[in-house]
Amino acid sequence: MDLKFDISHGILVVLYFGLFIFSLIKLLIQKKSVIRVLFHFFLLLGCAFRVTSFTLFILLNEDVISVDGSFLYLTASLPSFFFLTFYSAALVLSVDLFQISTKIKPVNIKTLSLIVLLANICLYVMVIILFVLDFEVFPDEVASLNAPTSVFQKTIQFIIVGIYLIASVSFFLFLYIVYYKNYETYFRDANVNVEYNQLKQKSNGVIFFSFVCFFLRSFFTCLTIFYPGASLWWKDLAYYMGLEFLPLFLLLFIYLKVAVTTPGLHTFHPYSQLHDENSKLTANSGYIARVYGGV
Repeated sequence: MDLKFDISHGILVVLYFGLFIFSLIKLLIQKKSVIRVLFHFFLLLGCAFRVTSFTLFILLNEDVISVDGSFLYLTASLPSFFFLTFYSAALVLSVDLFQISTKIKPVNIKTLSLIVLLANICLYVMVIILFVLDFEVFPDEVASLNAPTSVFQKTIQFIIVGIYLIASVSFFLFLYIVYYKNYETYFRDANVNVEYNQLKQKSNGVIFFSFVCFFLRSFFTCLTIFYPGASLWWKDLAYYMGLEFLPLFLLLFIYLKVAVTTPGLHTFHPYSQLHDENSKLTANSGYIARVYGGV
């Protein structure tokens, strides 16, 4: 029994439950669309599992219940995949928001959406197979609050590490190569208005912050596989609040400011009501179309 452990995880339960309610209310009162429903659905699902896992942590710490180790790991690790899907939807929205003011579109949103969709499907198929094997091969696994115990749990943990690392590095390179490296030449004159630019800057700032958190999470997640360490009462509070809850909240806050309706998976912003002539790109923009296949 550790009262500080219970309090720290109780705080996390309250935070994720509050985020769950906030996201649910926004989803119910806003106009429905495919991308918006998916955006909120996986956030809601991840928050629900986080509330469940942290509640189980408290009950186990107090010896109130006995939980199978495979089930406990399932509730603790699945939110990471749900939030990754949430971030992938945010990636599509961010790219669309970034290039909405340009006449030349360096990234085909429909193609990007399809790639993200297929990648998520493959990811979940692989993870489901590993979880089924974990339950079948190790049916009476001992519950652990600190680290994965079975070989399948460690494999899932390595997948999480790889996804976090690949996501953080690839997104940074993508955004830098396509946009920032060529900003002065191709994008600077494509500004729409002050409000739009401020929103775009905030969005990019949050995205960068989120993927820095991804990089840090990949390191700490890998560390728990080899060095699980002691069950420090503040460890989960600091880790999840700083590297997961805060980026999720900031992303949700930013994108609630962007009204999005989606025929299929393609996004539409109110800013796109601006006519093409508002775009002031120079003829040099043809370079982006040739290199990146703009539409």
